[in-house]
Amino acid sequence: MCSVTTVCQKKVCEVDGRSIAVVDTPGLFDTTLSNDQVVEEIMKCVSLLSPGPHVFVIVLSVGRFTKEESDTVDLIKKIFGPNAAHFSNVLFTRGDDLGNKSIEKYVERGNNAEVKKLISDCGNRFLPFINKENQDRNQVIQLLKMIEEVKNTKEGQYFTNSMFEEAEMSIKKRMKEILKEKEREIHTQNEALKAKDEMEIKNLKKRLKEEKQRADKVKEKMENQIRIERSEKEQDREMAERLKQDLQREKIERDIMKAKHEEDIKEMVKKHEDEARRKAEEINDFRDRKKKWNLHINKKLEEPDESMEDHEDQQKGEKEELIKGNKRKNKNCVIF
Repeated sequence: MCSVTTVCQKKVCEVDGRSIAVVDTPGLFDTTLSNDQVVEEIMKCVSLLSPGPHVFVIVLSVGRFTKEESDTVDLIKKIFGPNAAHFSNVLFTRGDDLGNKSIEKYVERGNNAEVKKLISDCGNRFLPFINKENQDRNQVIQLLKMIEEVKNTKEGQYFTNSMFEEAEMSIKKRMKEILKEKEREIHTQNEALKAKDEMEIKNLKKRLKEEKQRADKVKEKMENQIRIERSEKEQDREMAERLKQDLQREKIERDIMKAKHEEDIKEMVKKHEDEARRKAEEINDFRDRKKKWNLHINKKLEEPDESMEDHEDQQKGEKEELIKGNKRKNKNCVIF
């Protein structure tokens, strides 16, 4: 039973000179409200229709029927007690979807056992409503006629608060019985769980003791391994320190030898540079002498003829003197 209503709403109107009061309740399976809220609102309908409603109208739709809707009557019985079904009937909306089929044939030939059970629980009281024909008073008259039949069957009785209270007391009594049964079950389960827990605790303590012994052995083994590794690391550290010192000493020795070698090289380079400089000076001196000699010869050639013999003797003597002087300075020097 679905509804867009979230709280009970009462409307009063007049039909054929009769005052009719209708209370719209939330759907029994309204997903926007909790179960407690739905039950609380639906229970209000009894007080709103004091001294009580003549009939409960369960509204369904043609062609759409859920498992929850099939449990509607059972839920009404749980809320209002078993007598509530005697005050209930079923109203199918969207009756125009039936076409040419009557509502009786729809129910009879339908394969939905839940629909048939629901109608049977309501004393086989049901009728369709065509939504498009809002002004069709015949539909309303048929509904009122069905309500009159319920009233006549119950000799004009209402579903009163006393009925609800009686149902409530019956429910509370049953709930107490269920609660006691549950308490016994819980006690039995607790005892079984307690025994099971004690056994599990005993086994757990045993496992913990065994695991502790294994852990102690592993710990001892690891500590021994750590001591060995520390000793090996200390030996490695000492060896590394000695190696470092040896490398530093070798580096110092290499640096000293390198410095000495560089000093020897510098001295040798300086010596070679001095020797090259001296040779260069001798060569330059020789070139200057040669240049002077050539100038002297050219000058002589430009002077008037003299005794060739005296001139040759003089030239030869000067040349020999020049050669002797160069040999004294550098035996390896070559004259061009």
